[in-house]
Parts: sequence; structure tokens; C-alpha cells
Amino acid sequence: LNDVCLDLVKRSSCIVGLHPDECTEDILDAAIQLEKPAAIIPCCVFASLRPDRCLASGRIVCTYNDFLDYLMEKDERIKRFELPFEGKNQVLVFDPVRQ
Repeated sequence: LNDVCLDLVKRSSCIVGLHPDECTEDILDAAIQLEKPAAIIPCCVFASLRPDRCLASGRIVCTYNDFLDYLMEKDERIKRFELPFEGKNQVLVFDPVRQ
């Protein structure tokens, strides 16, 4: 993050990403690093752009469910919830105070 963005994120009370495309992982990484609550609704996997993403099992992240699992593996405090609408309706919530 550049200094202006970093300052903005540090002063925020939470980070939200709705269909954030390529920055999905960056949002979650920033939330974890800065211990900020976050909610993201991941959408596209972009497997061909990020062939380096692997699950803890070693399997390459190729599907939407793989991507959700990959993101959740970043921190045990990330929880997954289903929202009441059709389509990409999975929200990942990072709560830094949750144990």
C-alpha cells in the first residue's frame, strides 16, 4: 500500500470488499496485517493470473470453492457465511478479536 492508502486503511474501522476481483486477497491480507475487521464477498478466482496459489494440501487453486478455502487458510479467525441471495453469495468475515 502506498502511504496515503495505508493511512486511510489504518484510520478505518473495517475493510469491505464486494466483488473485489483481483484485489480480494490483498484486502484480506491488509485486514490481517493491520488487525482490522473485514468482510469480503469473493467472486472471480483468476486462476490463470495466479497459478502460485495453492491450498495447504498442495492443490492449485482452480475453483471458486478452492479460492474460498485458500482465503480461509490464511487465518483461523476467518469465518464463512452464506448470504440469502443467488450467485456468489459467500462472505468471508475476519474478526481480529475472535479466537
